[in-house]
Amino acid sequence: MLSSCATYRVESTRKGRDEVLDFDRTVPPRGRGRENWHRERFCILNLLAHLQCQTPSLFPAELVRQQAPDFLLRPTVVHSPIAIEHTDAGAHEYQCVLDEDAERDERAPVTIGARRSDTGQHAKFDGRVSNAPEQCWLQDIRDAIRRKSHLRCWRNAPPNAQRWILAFDNSGAGIFVDDDAARAMLSQALSINETVGAKILAFALVRRDMSVLLQHAAATA
Repeated sequence: MLSSCATYRVESTRKGRDEVLDFDRTVPPRGRGRENWHRERFCILNLLAHLQCQTPSLFPAELVRQQAPDFLLRPTVVHSPIAIEHTDAGAHEYQCVLDEDAERDERAPVTIGARRSDTGQHAKFDGRVSNAPEQCWLQDIRDAIRRKSHLRCWRNAPPNAQRWILAFDNSGAGIFVDDDAARAMLSQALSINETVGAKILAFALVRRDMSVLLQHAAATA
């Protein structure tokens, strides 16, 4: 468990990478003791492992476990601090569809993402022949960005900190949205400034296989 208000030193050396990889990141099944911090720990450890390999210049660094944002990564040289707020993204209904696929009528429409029409009814579509699953997934990502763009989510971040969202892909939707499509949609979601809150500079999506898709917002003039 990553203790509240605790500070951890993270290195990019072989020993530092091994320490991150060896840290317990077990997420218990639903109904067997799963808590929010299990997902937070799973996501931050996978993000750190990704950054150690892909952006070693960020390290050595201190990782602070706090509130609003959930984590603060403080490189000891050059880089500005990175404020990291955790959330979930992707509707759980995706996984339900995969689990029940073998049992349902092939001709029946599929409800994914609990989207509602103007009449209040669930919007239904056939996920095999339309791009509705991708559009639903994109909306879930936008919703996550919107939720975490409120300034209260970042009230304890240093003024010069970059703001990153760290999300667990709760959908398990790789069958619908592969990594290439996900990266493109993350970029699209970050480029649409629909809120007047905090500017989000990057979105890190952790998938069920522990892979990390890290997408930075495009620079603006």
